Amino acid sequence: MNRYIKFSLLLPCVLITMVASGQSRLQLNVVKYLPNCVVDLNAGPAFTKIKVDNYSKSMKAKPGFTFGGDITYYFKTIGKLKTGASLGLGYTHYCSEYSLDLTRQIQTTDVDNESVTRNEIANNMKETEKAGFLNVPILMHADYTITPKIDIYVKTGISYSFVMGAGYTSSSVYTATGYYPKYNVTLFDIDIDGSPYFYPTDKKMNDNNDLKMKNNLIIPFGLGVKYKYDEMIVLTAGINEMLGLRNISGYDSSASVPIISDDRNFNSIMQESGKARTNAFCIELGVSLNLWNKQSR
Repeated sequence: MNRYIKFSLLLPCVLITMVASGQSRLQLNVVKYLPNCVVDLNAGPAFTKIKVDNYSKSMKAKPGFTFGGDITYYFKTIGKLKTGASLGLGYTHYCSEYSLDLTRQIQTTDVDNESVTRNEIANNMKETEKAGFLNVPILMHADYTITPKIDIYVKTGISYSFVMGAGYTSSSVYTATGYYPKYNVTLFDIDIDGSPYFYPTDKKMNDNNDLKMKNNLIIPFGLGVKYKYDEMIVLTAGINEMLGLRNISGYDSSASVPIISDDRNFNSIMQESGKARTNAFCIELGVSLNLWNKQSR
């Protein structure tokens, strides 16, 4: 133990002596490749989409955001071109809004197990879907030097995204009727608190619910400009498109669901479609830190 204490006290003295003598490069194998490593941090707004199949014409992209960071190792330099690879961690928030009028006919049974044909109309319906994903990107990078201060860059690869939470808000003017073929009777204009029979007329309704989603697989593609502030700090600005590849819906598309469920809550349009994908167009501002490449002055 005393040997390690002596070594820890001796090492700073050795380093100070090396710097004082003008020897700025440490001949240690541990840090042999560190000057080629860069820490990238970025954040920015995004135009995001949660695209539900069959309803894309009713969708409007909504603002979201993204932020994250990665460590990039540049392994090859050819003239003014420098290439590398990175591993990172980030977060993206998606949001979409749907505006539509829905009609739906469902064959189901009521609380007494009687067969009923439920006819529904949802006028001026709006559904806002939101979801957050934790991204783990593996990217390839290419930087090209334009001037001693300015580079342009491109990056692409693959990212696995873990869903961190999702929900939707719905509102509509809702009307429903129930036709009982056994009795040849149609029930309508029934809206009594606590009653198992719910067939309102032009009822304004709204609520919030959780949205079932699965993890995602994304192809990011980014390009932009880097400005070399000094030997250690590089400022970056660019755009990044994140294209979702997987169906992230957690619902079975073969299931037939009403607009309003028996508990008087809205079902998401994603439940009826069963298929959804994400897309984001991001404006990224950031900084690259050459932490192991600062020149001594």
